Amino acid sequence: MFNHLVRFAKRIWDQVANVAQQLFRHVTQPAVSNPVTGTLADLPRSRAQLLAENAFLRQQLAVLHRQTKTPRLAWRDRLSLLLLAPWVPNWKSILPIVQPETLLRWHRAGFQLFWRFKSRRHGPARRLDAETIDLIQRLARENPCGAPSASAKNCSGWVSTWPSARSRSIAEPPAHRPRLDRRGPPS
Repeated sequence: MFNHLVRFAKRIWDQVANVAQQLFRHVTQPAVSNPVTGTLADLPRSRAQLLAENAFLRQQLAVLHRQTKTPRLAWRDRLSLLLLAPWVPNWKSILPIVQPETLLRWHRAGFQLFWRFKSRRHGPARRLDAETIDLIQRLARENPCGAPSASAKNCSGWVSTWPSARSRSIAEPPAHRPRLDRRGPPS
């Protein structure tokens, strides 16, 4: 009796596993391409979008047809994918060689690089003359708020609470100023 129940349970389990496997194959199988439906789907798209999608797919094919086992993307490949992605509306669905998050990460890194280059210093900082420094210090002593003396009584004292900032802009620079990491102070 027990053997009969075990065989029955095994038969049911095999049938469930077979149905699950068929369902998995059906779900993961790519859709059959039909030229008519493909043409109808492409009708509302502009020529520039179609050309960009074609170039986007050709770039991926060029990477995949390289003679290496696992092709690596060069910076030119990454740049071309980054530049073509905005022109392709469904770029996430036609990007099989890279995860979409990876492409977005490259995009953010490119913006960081661009703005780091754009906001770099273009030369040494200009130093103030000694006369100008004396004038600034005298004006700060006479008028701590930087306002005319008539309205100095309404001063909230915000300048006087920041003497370090005032002295930093006037003081001489150290012989060697270490470059701090932009992510935060050194630990």
